[in-house]
Amino acid sequence: MRIVTVLGSPRPGGNTATALGWIEDKLKAGGHALERINVIDYNMSGCTGCNTCKLEPLEPGCIIDDDVDMLLKKLIDADLTLLATPLFCWGFTSQLKTLIDRCYSLKKPGEDGATSLIAGKKLALLVTSAGPFEGNAEALDMPFDRICWFTQTVPAGKLFLTGCTSPEEMDEDMKAQALAFAQEITG
Repeated sequence: MRIVTVLGSPRPGGNTATALGWIEDKLKAGGHALERINVIDYNMSGCTGCNTCKLEPLEPGCIIDDDVDMLLKKLIDADLTLLATPLFCWGFTSQLKTLIDRCYSLKKPGEDGATSLIAGKKLALLVTSAGPFEGNAEALDMPFDRICWFTQTVPAGKLFLTGCTSPEEMDEDMKAQALAFAQEITG
C-alpha cells in the first residue's frame, strides 16, 4: 500500500511527530511504501475561493503558485493518507488547515454530481493533545468526518492520544495505541 503521512505540527520533534514516527515504523515494517509530508517544509497559501480549480477536471488545477498542487498530487497517488496534528485551540494546526482547505481543488463538478480526485482512498487521523478528549480533542471528530464526506474518502480510523505533555513523557501505553492504530488503518 502507498501511504502518505502529513505531519501538521509546527514542531518537527514534538509529541505528534513522535507518535507519527511510531506509526510510520510499524507501517514500513509491514512492507508499505511510505512518504512523510512535513507541512512546515512547504510554501502554502490559503485558498482564495476563486473556483478556477473547477475548470481542470483531472488535476487539482489551483492557480496559486506554491507547493500545494504538488502535495495534492501525492495524496491522489496514495492509497491511504494519514493526517497528524497536535490539537491547537480545539482544531487542526493552521499549517495543516491550509492544506486541508486547498483540498477544495480536489472536488470536481460533473454531469452526475461532483466527484473527488481522491474518492475511494483511505483517510486517517492522528491527534495529540495535553488535555482530555471530552470537551477538548473531540472537537476534531466531526470536522474529520466532514472532510471524508467532502473528499469522498473512506475513513480508515482516528486515534486521539491525550495526556501528551512532551515527547519524553509519552509512555508505552501511548506507543501501543499508536502501533495498534497502524494495524487498524491498513487492515
